[in-house]
Amino acid sequence: MNKSLLLIAMSAALAACGGSDNDNDSTPSGPSTGFAETANQFVVDYTVDGAVNHRVETCYDIESNAKVDCAQSTIWDLRLTYAGIWLNGGLYGEGDGGAFGPQTLADLRSFEGGEQVPGFFNDSVGGTFLDNSWYGYNLNGAHKLLPNYRVYAIDNGDKQYKLRLTSFYAAQDSVSPAPGTSGVVTFEYEEITDGVMATSETVTLDASAGGFGAAADAPENKYTYFSFTTGAEVALTDTEAATSDAWDIAFKRSNIKLNSGVEAALAEAQADFYDADGSAIKDKFLAATSASEQAEFDGVDSSDLATLEFAADEEKSYITDWYNYDFRTHEFSLVADKNWVVRTAESDHYAIVNVSDFTTTQGGLSSITLDIYPQEEAQ
Repeated sequence: MNKSLLLIAMSAALAACGGSDNDNDSTPSGPSTGFAETANQFVVDYTVDGAVNHRVETCYDIESNAKVDCAQSTIWDLRLTYAGIWLNGGLYGEGDGGAFGPQTLADLRSFEGGEQVPGFFNDSVGGTFLDNSWYGYNLNGAHKLLPNYRVYAIDNGDKQYKLRLTSFYAAQDSVSPAPGTSGVVTFEYEEITDGVMATSETVTLDASAGGFGAAADAPENKYTYFSFTTGAEVALTDTEAATSDAWDIAFKRSNIKLNSGVEAALAEAQADFYDADGSAIKDKFLAATSASEQAEFDGVDSSDLATLEFAADEEKSYITDWYNYDFRTHEFSLVADKNWVVRTAESDHYAIVNVSDFTTTQGGLSSITLDIYPQEEAQ
């Protein structure tokens, strides 16, 4: 699935390139001996009086290996809704939790503990950009993010624009931030007006906020906001932006979000960057340049708008795509060996988490079983 591939790439790319939305330098209270060999199991029951209830909500605390009251907003680590797994930090809760993955259990065990994980990530608001990644990661073995030059159409309610991202790093002649700094986003955009293409503009924004040194509430740990109407960055805090209509799109490292009332669609998928299984084609990514892919950007015009599926952003959980659902047969199937390292709400303990089993009733999920491998501390 494209979204699965995106999340795998996103977790690795953001981590290796200097952090994520809400990272800090927290470590466990003692030396680590790695993750437990035997899992604790936690079963989430989605039924009430024998029938599936989509409103069931259960919260789990990793340290006590127990169900806890979801009202304890700084205590719970995982909030489990119907077919949804949410972290404490980001969209829900008041903690500083996060997750890294998905990867195989063996790959995550290569970390001796959560303090070695290169970055932790939160649930977020996303849509077109999250579901259709604009980059590939580590294709040349250098832990770098490379653009696929996909073209997106954006409708802010007044006009439509097309946009593509062309770089994630500060240019070699950059003074501040230093050359090569990750999270410095360059994009090209152009208004689409009555079939006549206006002159495109190229913009570079420092969206390198966050990382291991910035706490969740630190002023510098914020999105960078941009308005297509003014063609300029908009100086806003995240709190101010939540109620402002002065911006259209915002960037924070590789994360992209839209303002309310703004919608986006994938206009040019750049399918030749991926094989039939959706895996990135290394040689294509390494050979591509902004110039070599210019024709795809130029080819998107107002005649394409009627065929595009525009969508607003919505809440997205980071721990996702652990199951497939067949809309024809209405059957669920488990995606094997998807695991995440989860950081607790208190940011001082870690565990590997995966969904190991589920049950169904009348076509709906009736329960899921979580395997939790807590990080052990030296005695």
